Amino acid sequence: MVREIVRMDAAIERATEEFSQSVRDGLAGRRQSILDLDELRRRQLYQHGLERALDLLEQERTKRHQQLTFERGKLVETMKHRKAIDKLREKRWTAHVEQLRREEQKATDETAGTGSRRLQVEDAGACGP
Repeated sequence: MVREIVRMDAAIERATEEFSQSVRDGLAGRRQSILDLDELRRRQLYQHGLERALDLLEQERTKRHQQLTFERGKLVETMKHRKAIDKLREKRWTAHVEQLRREEQKATDETAGTGSRRLQVEDAGACGP
């Protein structure tokens, strides 16, 4: 899309230059008084055609710019949405890892507590009758 706009800008530049050159040629011819009425009419028709072509190119370029702006807006919104989803995913992952850590710690504490109680029971039995 951006390439198309660049191509259109170049085409508009060429058409504008061609139109300007045609006007300069017409003015030069008038000064020299060598143009007849048919030549003048041909130049006017040619210039009119160039003006229409230039207008069409500018309209198309404006349309493409609007379309590009719209598509960029959609892209920005999509990127924001994606970023929000990624943040939620990261929060879920962090919560999941934290839950696993707590469960692992609980299991470790229970294992350590069981071993500790066994030692207490053995110590109590050794000191007994």
